[in-house]
Amino acid sequence: MNKSRPNNGVTEFEALKLWNEYPDHWKDMWLNNAYCMKCKGTSLKPGYNVLMGSSGTYVLIEGNCAQCGGVATRTCD
Repeated sequence: MNKSRPNNGVTEFEALKLWNEYPDHWKDMWLNNAYCMKCKGTSLKPGYNVLMGSSGTYVLIEGNCAQCGGVATRTCD
């Protein structure tokens, strides 16, 4: 089973509003400090999804690993 998945275009409006409030240097840090379960890589490819965390107070980024293409995620709080 291939766990890699392309960007499915799911970006939540409220999550995007919160994401845009974060300073650019924080966003760069988070995008280059994600976690890939397949290779333990740390960077996300462009085309990630921006989702609202379960409490509604943080953003969850989900996408593909820049190294191997596996599923990678990052919580931004």
